[in-house]
Amino acid sequence: MDNRLKTAFRELTEQAEALAATRQPHYSMPGDFAVDNNALLNWKVRAKSLLARACGEDSQHFIHFQESETAPFSTSFDNLLRMQSVFRAAREDFEAG
Repeated sequence: MDNRLKTAFRELTEQAEALAATRQPHYSMPGDFAVDNNALLNWKVRAKSLLARACGEDSQHFIHFQESETAPFSTSFDNLLRMQSVFRAAREDFEAG
């Protein structure tokens, strides 16, 4: 199970980085960026599922991930960056034991 979780963390980290690389100028917010909402949703659901399995739904990682999913006046790219930060922290803690 441990190796499968490690692999999932690695794959989802790569998927988030690839998604961030696709950012485009936001159509109604000059100077801001957006990513494809459907691709973001796919990553978010997979990442949240992994965090629930690896850390538990009561963990700070899971709670902060949920809180970072949306924010007022934020773009999909902003949301991705916040979720990536929490996901990265969870991966680092998981790999550290």
